[in-house]
Amino acid sequence: MKHLVEVINKLQDVFNTVGGELMDLPQIVVVGAQSSGKSSVLESIVGFDVLPRGSGIVTRRPLVLQLVNSPGQASGRFLHIPDKDFTNLNQIRDEIQRVTNNDPNCQGRNVSNKPINLRIQSPYVPTLTLVDLPGLTKVAVEGQDPGIVEAIHTMVLEYITKPNALILAVTPANQDLANSDSLKIAREVDPEGVRTMGVITKIDLMDAGTDASDILNGRVYPLKLGYTGVVCRSQKDIDANLPMSAALKREHEFFMNSPIYQNLIDRCGIQVLSNKLTDMLVNHIRLTIPSLRTRVTQLILDKENELKKYGEDPANLGMNANEIILQIINQYVQCFNDLIEGKVGNQIDEEIKGGARINNIFTTKFEKEITECPSIQSTNINEIIYMMRNQSGITVPIYASHQAFESLVRRHIEHLRSPSLKTVSLVANEILNIHAQVTFPELEKYPQAKDAIRNVVEELVNSCVQPTIKFVNDVIDNEKIFINTARHDFRGAAVLAEKMHKEEYPKKKTRQQIQQEEAQTLVALCGRYFELIRVQIVDLVPKAIVMMLVEGSSATLQKVLVTKVFASGMLNEMMKEDPRIANARKKCQEILNALRQAQYILNELRKSG
Repeated sequence: MKHLVEVINKLQDVFNTVGGELMDLPQIVVVGAQSSGKSSVLESIVGFDVLPRGSGIVTRRPLVLQLVNSPGQASGRFLHIPDKDFTNLNQIRDEIQRVTNNDPNCQGRNVSNKPINLRIQSPYVPTLTLVDLPGLTKVAVEGQDPGIVEAIHTMVLEYITKPNALILAVTPANQDLANSDSLKIAREVDPEGVRTMGVITKIDLMDAGTDASDILNGRVYPLKLGYTGVVCRSQKDIDANLPMSAALKREHEFFMNSPIYQNLIDRCGIQVLSNKLTDMLVNHIRLTIPSLRTRVTQLILDKENELKKYGEDPANLGMNANEIILQIINQYVQCFNDLIEGKVGNQIDEEIKGGARINNIFTTKFEKEITECPSIQSTNINEIIYMMRNQSGITVPIYASHQAFESLVRRHIEHLRSPSLKTVSLVANEILNIHAQVTFPELEKYPQAKDAIRNVVEELVNSCVQPTIKFVNDVIDNEKIFINTARHDFRGAAVLAEKMHKEEYPKKKTRQQIQQEEAQTLVALCGRYFELIRVQIVDLVPKAIVMMLVEGSSATLQKVLVTKVFASGMLNEMMKEDPRIANARKKCQEILNALRQAQYILNELRKSG
């Protein structure tokens, strides 16, 4: 039985070296209000005075008390001074007081949640682990932070909320159990009372004619783990240095000589409480060991994966700066190309990424804006009539003016320029966004190398923008300069022939009717031609952007990066690792070492049966 508690003690020591928050280990948490007798109960279990004494809040930091029953002289050892044994027990109390006073959070009689770990070995203590917490209080006294009431309440909840925490709720017998602060806070996290044991102190101070039998029998507020009544030393006894052995003897006589409590002797006394706590803790540990093994194994896997994300320590790589930078550049280029080509793995995402975002610009934004450009058919017919007349000068043309045709077409082709140039800008920004998505441990490890690469990339992409803009402008200008009505896919002549066929027997028309018809014919011709150019631009502009901007910046990416990064003369500066990553790797490695040590301890337990 004892070795199970020792296993938990070892695990506590291991995890306390890395923060103590990794594992929910089985432990007994002692909870009680100020002046409830909580400290007296603990000292009675230990067998001697180890806790600071005084008025108000004396326990101002959690005290993790590991009791180990072993032969030899009683001694104590603190986790923060692992190489020193305290055989003078008064020095233990002084050390607790010293580290408490040195904690900045404890200044002004305030509290801190940083635990003090104390291991006591003695032939007179049970093998047991207890956590003593600051006493619950309702008001802050002078000199204390006004938030101390809530701070203690929060601290207690942090400890007792953990499923593997057993709660030892201390309540004085001369207080109505319905008003017990310890039972009230225990009820918040353990409403069924399955992991709470009650301790009733100061039974000898109850009013005449009253007793605690109903409480001890569980008839007032039932707890699955029951209640134990105790009689501890009074302040007068402590001031008179009454030996603990004499106090325990007097307590035993009190219960044995009481006609009420002698029939409840299995629920009374410090010795009974010690035995109950040991049995309770051992049984609880036995039940939780399998889940602890599973949890440790899973945490090891998690931390191993986390450690991989931080990459190797540069000191262990055995590579010079040139090799590391070249490796980073090669990996960077590969990651970027993978994103552009859509090699993003098998994960299901709720957003498009990489090259698909560029394609999305072409298919949803560019095509939409081109489609929404003003159509020739939407032009006011009267405007076209005036344009035709103005283009004719002093003559009166027989047919619609070719000059008017070209003028109308050019005006609408110009509408295609703005969305085309806007698309160049959108794609350039998206390329930079895709570059920003490139990430891998080695890149994040060296922030100066990352910045150097990003700067070169931005310069490279921007250098491809102006040639692309010029090409797009040239495409639009070419279409405006030469209106090619002879192209095979333009049916201008067919439109006119169709019109003439319909007018085989022409009717006499007014000049206004003739102008209307000529204007409508011009609109039809221009509309057919403009549609051809629109489709052509929708196809050609994306191709030009991909060739000159996307491929233009990608094809030379590696060469430009190698040339400019290596020519910067800053390689050694680039090799300075991000201190946040270095610290995270160190912390992760320490936790991983602690977990592996814990796994070894648990495996040894399995071997020992």
